[in-house]
Amino acid sequence: SNLIRFVSSSSSRCSATSKSATESAIADDEIRRNLLDNITVARDSFNHVQLYKLMTYQ
Repeated sequence: SNLIRFVSSSSSRCSATSKSATESAIADDEIRRNLLDNITVARDSFNHVQLYKLMTYQ
């Protein structure tokens, strides 16, 4: 859902005033941060799974 909001906010910004363009840019930053957080969480949990496998198979 974050990705969909990112796409729609990017396309709607083309026909926007400077005020809403700024708001849109702020929203884009927020979405980008959320996506980065999600990627970090996914990477961390992947690492935990790998670590668990290592510990289990030894």
